[in-house]
Amino acid sequence: MRMTSPRRRKRLARASAAASFSELTRGRPGTRRGDHGATAVEYALMVGMIALVIVAAVTLFGRNVSTLFLVPASVF
Repeated sequence: MRMTSPRRRKRLARASAAASFSELTRGRPGTRRGDHGATAVEYALMVGMIALVIVAAVTLFGRNVSTLFLVPASVF
């Protein structure tokens, strides 16, 4: 068994980690092409959900705010 210096071991570990990261980020051929459509669909779903929450909040709080202003107005 050949002994390696600490500096060489560190360099080998760094090269191995870089190669592993490169393999993870590269992915399979052809998978990159379909990412844009999936991302657009995900954003559209999020925008739809946010709009639904806003409509529900305005409906719920709108009635309460309307009542809040009508009660003092009825005094005059």
